[in-house]
Amino acid sequence: MKKSTKTANITNTTKAAYEAKVIGEALERAGHNQNLHGHIHELLIRDAINANPARIIVGDSARLVASPTAKTVDIVVTNGKKVVERIQAKDTAESIAHTVKQIRSGQYSSAKVLGTEETVNAFARQAGKISGAKTIQSSGISSSTTKSLATRAGASGGSSLGSATLSAARSGGTMGGVVCGGVALCKGVYDLTQGTREVKEVAIEAAKETAGGALSGAAASAAAVSTGAAVAGGCAALGITGAAAASAVVAAPVVVAVGVGFAIKSAWDWLFD
Repeated sequence: MKKSTKTANITNTTKAAYEAKVIGEALERAGHNQNLHGHIHELLIRDAINANPARIIVGDSARLVASPTAKTVDIVVTNGKKVVERIQAKDTAESIAHTVKQIRSGQYSSAKVLGTEETVNAFARQAGKISGAKTIQSSGISSSTTKSLATRAGASGGSSLGSATLSAARSGGTMGGVVCGGVALCKGVYDLTQGTREVKEVAIEAAKETAGGALSGAAASAAAVSTGAAVAGGCAALGITGAAAASAVVAAPVVVAVGVGFAIKSAWDWLFD
């Protein structure tokens, strides 16, 4: 296996496995309900905080509250035994009027409200109705991502399969292109300093790896969504529920994503080598 193909394979595997972990936690916490995308949003925020180097250095740690239906706080950030932040997560762009009502009533007065990019934009259009009230800050996460993962889990509240697959392909393609292109560029710069390659060669190689990584990542992510949705539908049709169904929905997309991504990148390398 070429090193560039191995890079793409590692990227696709890591992305698919992490998303599977999030989906598995969300299903365990909330089951197949129409608001699964909201629970996925909470998990992504928690993980982003816990992976933030600045937070790690100061000793902050985020966890979800015990109840998946908590009314005021979804995530608690602690430092030692001290609570330093309370967060309410919102993925409610399509029901923003209700969110505005909740904020206006003071329901989240003790918490920071973090919304998906779409929720923040929808809330901004309602700003005149809540002058002086708490605002919503962006979590940096898109509703396209949360709903795509919910669709992959077979939840009815996700986006359509076509929309979810396209969103996943864009996300996977971006990550694959950035990682593979970045690795190729770093190697190329090193070779330039050693005098073993010319600038033109490095540029061509970086462009090729960026395109190949993007294709591989897009195909892998799209395959994961369609496989997850198909497996979830199959389990439902066969009456398979509980842990068995959840395990299948979590595991099958990872296997398929890795295989598809590897096949695409290998074919790309064969064509251009």
